[in-house]
Amino acid sequence: MAAFLDLLPDRLDGLPLTHAIEARHDSFACDEFTALLRDRGIAAVQAEDSDYPRIAAATAPFAYLRIMGTREDEPLGYSEADLDHWAARLRDMARTREVFLFVISGHKAANPAAAQALIKRL
Repeated sequence: MAAFLDLLPDRLDGLPLTHAIEARHDSFACDEFTALLRDRGIAAVQAEDSDYPRIAAATAPFAYLRIMGTREDEPLGYSEADLDHWAARLRDMARTREVFLFVISGHKAANPAAAQALIKRL
């Protein structure tokens, strides 16, 4: 993994690049993997509301989250309490780093409403 991460370019056509890696196997949920990412400033994608391992370590100057738990029975995809929870968590993360959050999967038709509800809370 270290050799692969070392191949990732820092720039493309003169523009700086940042990288995020989504590890979907439980074997990556370990200190050794997060140390590899932290040493290189690469974010671990946090795939929330899913069966994938959650690697919540701050390994880069930014966070990259994908929340995937929207439900058809919720007009905004998530309950008000869940949206409040996410907003609080995002505010906390944003104190120390830039945050990118994507609402995907789950009940896809509700994803735009969930994203807009989070924006309003933030």
